[in-house]
Amino acid sequence: MIVKPSNQPRDQTPRSVAERIDLICDAFEDSWRSGQRPTLSSFLQQTMPSEQRQLLRELVMLDIEYRRRQGETVRPDDYLTELPEFADEIRALELASGEDHEATRTLDDDDDDACSSLRVRAPEEYLAQFRLVERLGSGGSGEVWKAWDTQLCRHVALKLLRDLQPSESQRQRFVREARAAACLRHENIVPVYEIDKHAGTVFIVEEFIEGDDLGKQCRTERPAPREAARICAAVADAMQAAHDAGIVHRDLKPANILMDRQCKPFVADFGIAKWADDSGQMTIAGEIIGTPAYMAPEQARGDVAAVDPRTDVYALGAVLYQLLTGQAPFQGESAAMLHAVVHDEPPAPRTLHAAIPRDLETICLRAMQKEPRQRYATARQLGDDLQRFLRGEPIHARPATIVERTWRKVRRRPAVALAAASLVLLLAACGFAFSLANENRALTGIQTVKLTTEPAGAEVTFVPLSASTGEPQPEKMLHVGASPIAKQLTPGDYLVVAVLPDGRFHEVFRRVPEPGRQMPASYLHLRWQIDKQGNTVLPQIRIPEKEVSLDMAHIPDNPIELVWEAHPRRPKEVRRVPAFLCDPAEFTVGQFRKIRSGRAPIDNRWIERPDEFALASTYDAAVAIAEASGKRLPSMEELKRLEQLPGNRTAQQAAAAIGPVGIPAEDWVEATPRIYGVRSNVAEWTTSLPFWLEGDERTKGFVGFQMADYRIIKGGALANQPGRPQSAVGDSIMVSRFELSPDLGLRCVRSVRPRLSPEDFVVVLERTEQPANVGDSLVDTTIWSTTDN
Repeated sequence: MIVKPSNQPRDQTPRSVAERIDLICDAFEDSWRSGQRPTLSSFLQQTMPSEQRQLLRELVMLDIEYRRRQGETVRPDDYLTELPEFADEIRALELASGEDHEATRTLDDDDDDACSSLRVRAPEEYLAQFRLVERLGSGGSGEVWKAWDTQLCRHVALKLLRDLQPSESQRQRFVREARAAACLRHENIVPVYEIDKHAGTVFIVEEFIEGDDLGKQCRTERPAPREAARICAAVADAMQAAHDAGIVHRDLKPANILMDRQCKPFVADFGIAKWADDSGQMTIAGEIIGTPAYMAPEQARGDVAAVDPRTDVYALGAVLYQLLTGQAPFQGESAAMLHAVVHDEPPAPRTLHAAIPRDLETICLRAMQKEPRQRYATARQLGDDLQRFLRGEPIHARPATIVERTWRKVRRRPAVALAAASLVLLLAACGFAFSLANENRALTGIQTVKLTTEPAGAEVTFVPLSASTGEPQPEKMLHVGASPIAKQLTPGDYLVVAVLPDGRFHEVFRRVPEPGRQMPASYLHLRWQIDKQGNTVLPQIRIPEKEVSLDMAHIPDNPIELVWEAHPRRPKEVRRVPAFLCDPAEFTVGQFRKIRSGRAPIDNRWIERPDEFALASTYDAAVAIAEASGKRLPSMEELKRLEQLPGNRTAQQAAAAIGPVGIPAEDWVEATPRIYGVRSNVAEWTTSLPFWLEGDERTKGFVGFQMADYRIIKGGALANQPGRPQSAVGDSIMVSRFELSPDLGLRCVRSVRPRLSPEDFVVVLERTEQPANVGDSLVDTTIWSTTDN
């Protein structure tokens, strides 16, 4: 098979175009590998018309390769039939017929004149002593193969130019990549063994890394924040080694970070690296090279002279941003991204995912500062701060103040700043008090929030949740009237109580976001929309029928005593727990399927029996499940109130194993109906946080500690939870709200009446200070146990 190139030189292709073509080609190959038969036309539509001719050539060559692997005969007419509008381009490729294929494959490798300038390679082909095994990927002008070194008996990666007659620019960049990588010796940089040439093909021999690149891994599963910090700390160390050698990578991105089977990162692809002694022959001022989503502003402007190691620091910050949030800092077409990189700030990571530790967000945004001098000066400094985060030490970076953020916007957009100043003067002319009110709303983020209920007409009350602990603040509750409502509220999380005239009610959680169109989370209580008028529209509240409470047990109000032995200097408290209704057993898979129309449970990775075992889920999933059931999650005090009831809890050792819901005869408390599994079966989520930690000086040294990111779980086989110290069944343990474990489920409760006054919430009746001479060392920041009385 012979393919002749079009007249367009490949080295003149802008890097951003090549990046898009790479991504489309990767998706095309993924489709073939998954057993599907992709159509060229559907993939051609994913790029602009001006780029389709070049993409067509790449897709045709890939299609030929995969079709021949299946033993098919490929003919030019196949493509003319599917893509008649590209007839001229297909004929220009001069595809050989199937009968010519074997003859072409047996040409003498040394006869350069007999070979096409551009060809498709196949497994079992040889380049010198290297036998091609599997094509790992392709780029704008080359491809990477897994190969077997027949002399040294090992697998290697071969990176080769597809053009047998490459332009001088292509050849120079290829050689520079080999030279840059070969002079570096670091455990997190892909080692280069040699550069060679065979039958007109120049190729680089590298160590074969068994695994995927970081970009592909992130598309399937976003790493945890600490894992993201560990990966980026290792890459930062590798980049410092490159910078010490006078090399700036300039194209650091997830696709150029390879991950082996042990999750060790390796920096690859130094194809557009800049050397300290670059004379300008390879990089022309004003030329934009790299990948827009990860470019530093100076790189996006084409300011070659300003590109230095801090450019890679920015790119690594952008990589960290994507690992934390699941998306690149800027998105859209290349031109829009380049403009945004230079002029706009990316959304703060925690506005996209509140679970991201603040210190990690601070490190990320410090690395991505627009001005190079405001970033970390070196990759080593960035890596050191990441290591401090991992060790739980205070980091050196500090978040930007509001004055700094405002000044940066003024410097980047003086015309906008001047217009804003003029507007302020105009408002001042209309009335000083009016302008102050508007300014106050802008500073506090007050916005108009819309909410409806089903049925309509419910009286709605918003109870703010503490920003630090997530606990309700009933003293600040706000009655806003009958639905549908439109009310100005400050950003934050709220408990929302909706009550119909007939007495039906529901208590749910809702989030009012910071101003701007940040990406909402997946679960109903964390979502919102922005309408055409710029108002924030919260998800509708569906109020359940009264029958939802028929099978629940009534628990009368009663005080409980709390003693925290792990924190002996914390006060002992007596709290009154208002009466509530409680489900007799933990939530089951069968119940979930009822509210989700037969669908499988959220996060139900361990349990397959539909009606037997409790559901494993994260805290936010549990909140969503309870709301859909017409109920809510209990507080820690409400579960402790259950433990005061008489019953049978003698065989607690038997409770260490997870058992069927509702069956444990050795674990029940007296109510009507009886309540099972208070201490056995699975542990249960609560809406509570450990009150004793608020304002605790001992928590300040622990990086990323945000109380609102944690919740108490109570009861169940806690002693069996992976990675946790042994603790008595029934203890209270604080875990991340994203905890997902087969022995962690939920139990639903309801208030007896809607909570519309502070007296309807848990109230502290008595507080007794503990002796001051008791030690108070903090051993573990994530696990605290309570003594059950």
